[in-house]
Amino acid sequence: MAELRVTQLGVRIRDRQVLDGVSFHARAGEVLAVLGPNGAGKSTLLRALLGLVPHQGEVSIDGRVHTPARELAQKASLVPAQSQLTAALSVREVVALGRYSHRTTRAADDARIDRALAETDMVAFAERSFSELSTGEQKRTLLARALCTDASLLLLDEPTASLDIEHALRLFALLRSLAAEGRAIVLVLHQIEHALAYADRALLLQRGRQLAYGPAREVVTPGNVRALYGVEMVERDAPGFHLP
Repeated sequence: MAELRVTQLGVRIRDRQVLDGVSFHARAGEVLAVLGPNGAGKSTLLRALLGLVPHQGEVSIDGRVHTPARELAQKASLVPAQSQLTAALSVREVVALGRYSHRTTRAADDARIDRALAETDMVAFAERSFSELSTGEQKRTLLARALCTDASLLLLDEPTASLDIEHALRLFALLRSLAAEGRAIVLVLHQIEHALAYADRALLLQRGRQLAYGPAREVVTPGNVRALYGVEMVERDAPGFHLP
């Protein structure tokens, strides 16, 4: 079971306050959507949660503020918006990187890698070079790598960007099933409709500050959307999709 508590989180990069006074709670069994316009500090927030950028305030995972690096790698995993990987590795080798913090047998690792590839529909790509994949295929590979960590806290930065409709729906179905198993899921989204459809809670960021936090359907309101994006929410008949 995972629990993330964030209190008065702040991040200053050079002379700019990127995040200021952000507080929220990500619970086991729930999906938390982080929403906000470009430059609101969403990606920086995810990095700060893992200590990848210096920050003020307090971040505790499962009640611990200072978690050793190896233990943190087992408890929390980040799926970035874009890959920085440049090494010539196969898809399977990239996914296998998610097992580095575990001390298990080769057979157990192989079984977990196989399951992660199946969960992300990447089995057929296992021996392909990661660098030759499309952006969407790379994103699914990075998700498989994160799943291989068996982390109880998953952080995802724009996970549906570059995914087709089917794989986006499969991703949300997978995230909901992972939450049902007791994981805490935090994902940065741009699509408000996805937050309403799949998230339990929402955190709205505006120029690095917290505009609202709470149950998604109580937080994603016409007034907050207007304040956040400068647009009006309009109810209309639009196509919807679900997996067969």
